[in-house]
Amino acid sequence: MSNGEHDPTDKTPDRQQRQELQRVAVPAIIYDSTHAVAVSRNEKGSLIVRVTTGGIPLFTAAVSTEDDVHVLFPAKRKKAAARPAPSTNTDQQPAAAQKELLPLAIAIEGYPVRSARYDEKTKRFGMTIAHHPDPNDRKNNVVYYDLMAEGDNAAAFYALRLTDTKTPVHVTGIDRSQEVARKGSKTGEKKLIRLIEAESIERIVGRQDNPNMLREKIRLADLL
Repeated sequence: MSNGEHDPTDKTPDRQQRQELQRVAVPAIIYDSTHAVAVSRNEKGSLIVRVTTGGIPLFTAAVSTEDDVHVLFPAKRKKAAARPAPSTNTDQQPAAAQKELLPLAIAIEGYPVRSARYDEKTKRFGMTIAHHPDPNDRKNNVVYYDLMAEGDNAAAFYALRLTDTKTPVHVTGIDRSQEVARKGSKTGEKKLIRLIEAESIERIVGRQDNPNMLREKIRLADLL
């Protein structure tokens, strides 16, 4: 409209709306109330966009370095039960601070603090990772999580030979963080033990750990 008034039929976002959009680095996962959009790059540099709803893939598209667009898996109309999207709020407290929600699924990335441990007698695996929730302050903002596994998973994880503290890992499993009484405290003071029962551990190649902690068991392959 030439008089400068807002045209209600104009679907173009105004400047204020555009300013509210936030830039995120790839790889990333974006949620709304019903969908999850995973964005990453493959080994050829192509941009991969994968959309799911309720855990069901809708489609995957690839944008090449020459800006060619290919739909890899056309959408299939499947009816899925509605469910709330998992939170990606990095300020979200662990499961121990949300007792009514225990236990919680989790996907998280971090760097091994030291070599993994394995007890041959008890068939138990253990490792500590350092997660960096703030990409702008990775040095001072570090959250430590203890990983544990038993049985076949424990042996499989130990066989990965996770000894490199400079190579991040992607972990999925169950967040079993808990508050325990602080030793020697006479006032009942408690401390938070961040603990994950690991179900998968994968090495990350070519990038740092992702600052987002997800409340869904999303494997690395699901980001491609």
